[in-house]
Amino acid sequence: KVTRTHHSPLGAARELFYQYTPGLRPPLHSCSFLCTLFRKNRIQIDAKMKMFPPSLILAAASAALASTTIRPTGPPLMAAAFVMPTSLHSRPPSLALRVGVAPPPTAQDTSGVMPELGDDGIYHILNKEQHQALLEANPDKLIVCKFFAPWCRACKGLAPKFLQVTKEFDGNNIVWADLSIQHNKDFVKSLGVLALPSMHFYASGELVENFPCGPSKVPILKRKLTEFIETRVDPVTKQIIPSKQINGETEPCTERQVANEIGGNTTDLSVGGVVVSKKQWNSLRQNIPFFNEFSDEEFHQLMSKAKLLTFEEGSVIMREGKRGRSFYVIESGEVEVFVKSAFEDPLTTPPSYLGTMVNVIKAGDYFGERSLITGEPRAASVKAVTKTRCFAWDRDDIPASSILSGEKQA
Repeated sequence: KVTRTHHSPLGAARELFYQYTPGLRPPLHSCSFLCTLFRKNRIQIDAKMKMFPPSLILAAASAALASTTIRPTGPPLMAAAFVMPTSLHSRPPSLALRVGVAPPPTAQDTSGVMPELGDDGIYHILNKEQHQALLEANPDKLIVCKFFAPWCRACKGLAPKFLQVTKEFDGNNIVWADLSIQHNKDFVKSLGVLALPSMHFYASGELVENFPCGPSKVPILKRKLTEFIETRVDPVTKQIIPSKQINGETEPCTERQVANEIGGNTTDLSVGGVVVSKKQWNSLRQNIPFFNEFSDEEFHQLMSKAKLLTFEEGSVIMREGKRGRSFYVIESGEVEVFVKSAFEDPLTTPPSYLGTMVNVIKAGDYFGERSLITGEPRAASVKAVTKTRCFAWDRDDIPASSILSGEKQA
């Protein structure tokens, strides 16, 4: 009998051992080891093992069995059956203890059941069925779901900051939820979660954002929330505005030809031709590895074919799976890179979903080279975070001496 509340079977095991053997104090690592065996390995333990007294084995097994009452919100972890020794201080010739897994809840036990709403205003989802029930119950609201693991240090660091974010955005008709990967590993993988902790945004029952979010990335969470509220939430009704299903790439809002000359210290956008400053010219020549191999003549020829494209915030510059023909260098602004995982179902994933955000690249960086080199479809999607300008080159305009032309082998 556990006399007080414990947050882990380990604590309960130690208390039970104290009750069974008042004169002894078991080593902490012994309790931890036994609890791990009972909870994870699911094997048969024989009390003849000389490294552990029978009373400690009994205590650890009892704690594992009692874990459903220690943490009533979780599913049953273990079921144990054991033979009580006549004396806990004596080692009987045969004391066998079998540990098995309790049968998982059936579909009828959990299907359609809403998760519990905690005192912190966050729905604590326990399984796939509760996750689906929450989406179905809130089709007109933004649902923000945090994925975490109880043992994850970054997840623990994010917890108070996530709670603070829920308070800062109170009044925006947002549903907050969290889901532990414990006992839900396969399901969480099927949702495209690649790292912990991660965030999902759901709108109209569809996944619209998926990105890792450790404690240092809380500003990204706030920015994405603000952007969604400003673009997808009706300011009067606070309900979600349906989005257009876009399965292509966004056309640039402006396209200008770059002049074949080195200008002064500014870039003139008031006319059709853009004059590239000497600083930009040298930066492109020296900092882009694919341009280092060009002769002066080839680089001048390359720059004469360049275009300066401007993309508005939220524009999808490049979409995964599409044929790639352009190479981009960011002149100003910032973009996010998204990749879809192998676990996502193409039949249920909306066309507008880009995947999990895996990187952020800024001015001076480049993208789009892989498809030009290999001839394969785009392996990632790129979306503008802010108004972004990129130097762009078509594959046919790149000198044949470059690997980007597709005519030279890597």
